[in-house]
Amino acid sequence: MDSDFPKGAKTLYYRITSADGKGNESHPSPTTSVNLDETADWKTYKNDEYGFEFGYPVLWEIINYPSNAYGIGFVLQASDYSGLKIITFKIKQQTLKQYLEAGDKVNQTAYEGSPSKTILSTKEITVANFPAIQREESWLAAGFTTIVTYLKKDDIVYSFQLQVNSSGIFTASDQITYNKILSTFKFIQ
Repeated sequence: MDSDFPKGAKTLYYRITSADGKGNESHPSPTTSVNLDETADWKTYKNDEYGFEFGYPVLWEIINYPSNAYGIGFVLQASDYSGLKIITFKIKQQTLKQYLEAGDKVNQTAYEGSPSKTILSTKEITVANFPAIQREESWLAAGFTTIVTYLKKDDIVYSFQLQVNSSGIFTASDQITYNKILSTFKFIQ
């Protein structure tokens, strides 16, 4: 039955109660509060060149960076300047783990001889049916902690960086929105 609903929709279940406690008169009452697909009213960003699309909150805006030899980059930005930065990198003959290890090695001395970031946690996840690596990173030079998810498809690495607002921290709500955006990401080619 759930297959009749849009992806992400939740089912509302009812509990049957009786007025006399013996089941003689029943009234449906909701047992849970339900939000239908919370991304249903979101906008969709589509990139034909790289063959992907994803949803993002309707009040957010897209700020594009010029494409370069390495790929594309843009920011989805909320009114408080938090958001999501997406950057692609073209690489060859490296696995995603090798790419991250090489970058981490460079970052050990990238900030005036000191580490530019520290990896606080790492976990393997799936994004768009591809294996991905999600890390919580403390960017020492910038002075904030963020979440970055890395995904490799063919010779392109996609980096999804949670952008923090001017406070330099991300909230649980920021993380939920970030994960919802990732859940809508899909390849279209």
